[in-house]
Amino acid sequence: MDDQNKQVNDQTRQIDDQTAMQWQDLCQQAAEEKDSERLMSLVKEISRLLDEQLKQKELPQSAA
Repeated sequence: MDDQNKQVNDQTRQIDDQTAMQWQDLCQQAAEEKDSERLMSLVKEISRLLDEQLKQKELPQSAA
């Protein structure tokens, strides 16, 4: 693996780690949230992050 591919893989891993941390934080907040409007906002953000990650994972397949 050349240096450029390693760097891209490291950056992707960092993004995945950051996204996982965001999900964990949002899910924890949603589990404890009592306000229905705030809960809906959290669920929408969780859904947005999931959609974003699914699109990123589909991109390499469609490029092949």
